[in-house]
Amino acid sequence: MANELTSQQVDTLLDKLANDDAFRDAVCADPAAALQSIGLPVTLAACFQKAASLPSKQAAVSAGRLLRNSANVTLSQEIHNLVAR
Repeated sequence: MANELTSQQVDTLLDKLANDDAFRDAVCADPAAALQSIGLPVTLAACFQKAASLPSKQAAVSAGRLLRNSANVTLSQEIHNLVAR
């Protein structure tokens, strides 16, 4: 899938959103260029263009912490016959 990111890419994005004001400004001005500048697919820019605002710095820190803490947990599930009702 074109929008899949590695854990390192997610960590980089969350770190930039949490700590880099210039990057946050760049995402607001030109999401595609900002994402490309840190090696992320420009196709993800649509996610930022549809958002009303960026997550707070604290939200990015919390998300990064949560992802790093759960990185050691492995889940394996298969969903069969999933039907929306």
